[in-house]
Amino acid sequence: PAEFIDVKALMGDASDNIPGVPGVGEKTSAALLAHFKTVAAVKAASISDLEEVKGISHAKAEMLYNALRNGV
Repeated sequence: PAEFIDVKALMGDASDNIPGVPGVGEKTSAALLAHFKTVAAVKAASISDLEEVKGISHAKAEMLYNALRNGV
């Protein structure tokens, strides 16, 4: 399913050589996709949008925002 691909894109998969976003694991990727629905929407989110996701602090939102903007 498409959701599985989005989860792998965010958290990565070492066995398939998919790097993922640093600091994003299974719980964070699930929370991001539950809130934003797609990786494209996550990438388009602002820092304040990312902070609205349960479990994401301001520091983590900044880290995610920067990582997504730098092509990770």
